[in-house]
Formats: sequence, structure tokens, C-alpha cells
Amino acid sequence: ADGSVSDEDVLYELVIRAKASVRLREVLSISSRYTVAEAYGRSGELKEVGLAFVQPEVIVLTNTLYQNYPNPFAEETLIGFYLSDGGQAEIRLTDLQGKTLQVIRADYSRGYNEIKVDARDLPKGIIQYTLTCGEFMATRQMVLAN
Repeated sequence: ADGSVSDEDVLYELVIRAKASVRLREVLSISSRYTVAEAYGRSGELKEVGLAFVQPEVIVLTNTLYQNYPNPFAEETLIGFYLSDGGQAEIRLTDLQGKTLQVIRADYSRGYNEIKVDARDLPKGIIQYTLTCGEFMATRQMVLAN
């Protein structure tokens, strides 16, 4: 409200989607090759910029439905999900009253998968999407704008 920023505030977020199985520390770096890699503190002092690759304490290998990206969306969006075992899965898009708008059913591999959803033939507003795979079921919401 007053425009101030605390040390805990996230000012920006960078989302990187791998198109192949790689180690990030081998393919991702920050340099001054194209633009100067520098940051500034509150008082305008020059700070160093770097990347830290931290191994998580626990890697969760259970079925998971992720938030679509981008959200809200206007033309298309990606829905990502993780399957602990490969097999048939279904993504069902519904309106808030539960009316089915679209069903995407296919065999997916173990690990991370994603599907592209096209905005054509979908109503604007809030759309729920549900992943069903065996006994697993999870639902999230997305917003189709414009």
C-alpha cells in the first residue's frame, strides 16, 4: 500500500521449463555476456549476482497436480502434473456448476507430464480442472480472461 518492500517480499520470479533431462548447474548460469549482471541494494550500493543450486531435503514422488501456467490466460495454458507410476490419466475441465467442458484422457509416463489447453470453445471466467489417475484425484482452478 505504501510502496515499501521488506526483506521477505518476492520482487520477481523466474520460471524455467526444461525441454530435456539435464542438470541445471551444467546449463544455467549468470554472466555479463549480453547485459551487465549486477544488482543494487536499498541504498544504491552495487551487489553481486549469483545462482545457488540447492538440493531439497525431501523429494516428493507422489501424484501431484500443479497450478496451470500462465494463469490467468487468454489463448492457451499448460497444466502440469507428476505421476508416480505411468498409466491412464484424465484431466476434466468443468465450470463452477460442475458442467463438463472438456475431457483429456491419455496414457502418460511416470514423472512430469503436461498438457496444453486451448482457450477456444471454453467460457471466460473460472474453470476447474481435475486430474484423475487410479485412486488419485486433485482439483485446481484457472481463469480464462478476455
